Amino acid sequence: MKLLTLILCFFSLSAFSQEICNNGIDDDGDMLIDLNDEDCNCLELDGYVSLIPNPSFEDTLCCDYFPSLRCANNWTEANWGSSNFYHLCDLFEVLETPAAIPLPEGGNGYVGFFATPFTKETVGTCLFSPLITGRNYTLNFYSAWREGEDFFELHLYGTPDCDDLPWAGGECPIGFGEWQDIADVEINYVMDGSWQEVTLTFTPTEDIYAIALAGQCGSEVIDGVTYPDGYYYFDELTLIDTDHFTDISQTGDWCDGNLLLTAIIDTLGGEWQWYKDGIALVGETSETVSASDYGLGIYTAQYTIGERCLRLVETIHFPDVLDADFSADNICLGEAIDFENNSTWSEDDDPTWEWDFGDG
Repeated sequence: MKLLTLILCFFSLSAFSQEICNNGIDDDGDMLIDLNDEDCNCLELDGYVSLIPNPSFEDTLCCDYFPSLRCANNWTEANWGSSNFYHLCDLFEVLETPAAIPLPEGGNGYVGFFATPFTKETVGTCLFSPLITGRNYTLNFYSAWREGEDFFELHLYGTPDCDDLPWAGGECPIGFGEWQDIADVEINYVMDGSWQEVTLTFTPTEDIYAIALAGQCGSEVIDGVTYPDGYYYFDELTLIDTDHFTDISQTGDWCDGNLLLTAIIDTLGGEWQWYKDGIALVGETSETVSASDYGLGIYTAQYTIGERCLRLVETIHFPDVLDADFSADNICLGEAIDFENNSTWSEDDDPTWEWDFGDG
């Protein structure tokens, strides 16, 4: 009789938990609604979990005054550089100029390192499971500029032996252990700390158990030209089999009132539910939602099959609008004209202004 009672309670709780995660109501009175309530966590959908542990740098081992990478669980300085870990936890004070807030997908952690167009500082980790020879993989991440060169050629290095991490010295991994250059991508930055999404696809020629992000191998001086340093931020590193790559695409425009978000997944048989700032948008159960109907915020599309789910996140910011005007009647040469700046911009931006009157 007791066993039967326990089983009945278990199924009742399971059904109740599923219901309270999709209705936009604080059902259990804990001041937390839907995805903001840890009771609504679900198991990751098989095949869609990043092969990189702690891919968004949320899991911390400590919260130091100085932004040391040793506080980021599962990550290490892949060489003898001094890469940085930033986290918005209560005890942490960012000493350098931070990247734009909110962070990609609404997280709290990110990393940064100095690099020439060639290797200097790096970050690295061992993978949950290896990259298999001959299989196509996609690495999707976000990056932002902090200082220096506005162009960076990021390289993804890999090794079949986790014991190769870290390697000795402060430069290129090639020549240490079994490290190899497995992929690269060119990134052109907007020099304001704003995040941009970057995707690269590659096929390893050997099983890879550990990876590192760094600049290109080579000399800092080519043909007598010294290449300047740059400092760049990275976040949300999703590394998966290309067949399981997912995304949220945008069509239309916020200013035109027709901005649509469409969730993309390569499997069938599941159910969609959209959330804004973690609260369910009741009735929005297709792969597409109109962000213009619900306003700015962090949108999550949850795809559920049985007891497993996948959550895709997109943040919609208010776009910067440039607007300046003047009023002048019968102004003579040498008289002043007042220009009024009516531009609007996100409270998280720190704009600089350059006025152009057409005369140089």
